[in-house]
Amino acid sequence: MHAVPSHIAASLLVTVQAADELLVIDHIHVFNANGFEVAVDAAAPPTQRLRLVALPFSQHTVFGPSDVFELIALLAETPTANCRLPKLRTMFASRAVF
Repeated sequence: MHAVPSHIAASLLVTVQAADELLVIDHIHVFNANGFEVAVDAAAPPTQRLRLVALPFSQHTVFGPSDVFELIALLAETPTANCRLPKLRTMFASRAVF
C-alpha cells in the first residue's frame, strides 16, 4: 500500500547534511513509497539540492517536513526499501479497521 502524495503550493528547501542528502537521493523510491515527492537539483550546492514538492495526504493525519527528517533518520539506521514512517503505518492500520 502506498501513500497518495498531495502537491504543495511552493516547494520547500530540505536542508540536510551532505551525507543525508545522498541518502535521500539513493533511496528516493522509499520517499515516493511513503508519499513524499522530492525534487533533486544536481546543479545546486551540496546540502541545498533537495526540494520537497509533495507530502502524503490523508484527511485525518497531517504530514510535514519533520516527517522527511524522521524518514531520513529511519533510513540511516536501517536502509531498506520497506522503510515506513510509524505515522504512516498507523494511518494505514486505522483504515484497515473501517
